[in-house]
Amino acid sequence: MSTWIDNFNFEPLIINNKEYIIKPKDILKFESEGNYWHAKKDPSTWLIQTISGFIKQKYKAKSKAVQNEITAHLLGITVKSLDSGLDWNDKYMDWHG
Repeated sequence: MSTWIDNFNFEPLIINNKEYIIKPKDILKFESEGNYWHAKKDPSTWLIQTISGFIKQKYKAKSKAVQNEITAHLLGITVKSLDSGLDWNDKYMDWHG
């Protein structure tokens, strides 16, 4: 049986000849009831939001496109799915705000 951290893709990612590596120890601090997986390659929108924020902070000097590619890779989803999850979460928060 896989654990929460096993759902992430920690394989190195190369974008424009630069290698990006995220380690499990960098992500474990985000494990919580709210940051859950529906299944592998199907993160909750809360998890998408959390990991996206982490990547934006870690790679703040990089373009949004690069940040999104790293986040999607780490979560094992497409950039389109990432954008959809972020959009859904933003609308949910606006509705409850």
